[in-house]
Amino acid sequence: MRPSLHGLLSGVVALAAVSCAVPKPQLSLDTTNVVTVYEKTPDATLSHPKVQKVGKLDSRGVSHLRKFLAGAKTKRLGYVSSNRFVQVGDRRLGVVVWSDGRLLGLDFSGQDASLVPPTTTHSVLVNSDEVVSKHLLDAVKEAK
Repeated sequence: MRPSLHGLLSGVVALAAVSCAVPKPQLSLDTTNVVTVYEKTPDATLSHPKVQKVGKLDSRGVSHLRKFLAGAKTKRLGYVSSNRFVQVGDRRLGVVVWSDGRLLGLDFSGQDASLVPPTTTHSVLVNSDEVVSKHLLDAVKEAK
């Protein structure tokens, strides 16, 4: 029974997280210091994603976002869902959180990640520095 379980788990993991050479998006953080935070409304559905403005990142939050992006690598993931989003210039990135509350990364699929269905393949910026990731997630949660 063990070999079949191992084969099943490795197959599921291979489908869930496929690492590819995906180029990072060109974000205009150098020219702007305004990063707006959005959140899905309670009446949002998969077919009608609605978001509302929560606030803006303060200068500390923008600094954490820059640090996160500087050390980020791209990954392709098979299922991603976001409830919060950050708007950088004309691009809306999804804030992807693990089930235990840690930041997985920023979904940059499409021009507006809130409009991309969770079941499609997503491009996500991930950073292995847990301290930077925690500070960025805290700043997004505290946005006013």
